[in-house]
Amino acid sequence: MTSTTTVCIFDGCALPSRPNSVKCMFHRNRGVCKTPHCHNQVYARQLCVSHGGRNPCQEPGCDANARLGQYCCRHSIAAKKRLGVAPSPRPCRFEGCLTAARTGGYCWRHRHRPSLAGIEPIPVHAMEHELSMDDDMLDLLRLLLGDGATHGWNEATMRTPHHAGGTEMI
Repeated sequence: MTSTTTVCIFDGCALPSRPNSVKCMFHRNRGVCKTPHCHNQVYARQLCVSHGGRNPCQEPGCDANARLGQYCCRHSIAAKKRLGVAPSPRPCRFEGCLTAARTGGYCWRHRHRPSLAGIEPIPVHAMEHELSMDDDMLDLLRLLLGDGATHGWNEATMRTPHHAGGTEMI
């Protein structure tokens, strides 16, 4: 008796077929495309991907298979968002920036600086008046802290004696 071993029916598979079967052990439970002379594995509706087992992309002129939803990975909304072109790009909210906005209304470059958008820097001479303590403020501090001697405060300079040299300003 001669035994002839045949290979699996699926394209690209070189494994020997099982006895009394056209499929190997690996492909034994997988279906074959119902299109005549096609030896591809079934994907859906008894068809392989090449013969309509997957839906085509709905973008006109595209012959790729749809991935998630009705479009392929090149034409999906997610792909357009990654490229920054969908739905319609808004300019960055940072003053003077024309780059398309991404998260929070700001472009990638200005994403960490939304608090600085449109704020003019304060000149140093304007801050000097705001930072100086007047007599009313010093009286309020004395009232809240009680006797300066018991808390270790130097009333003349409002410096803390707790640090080296007593030079830290409050």
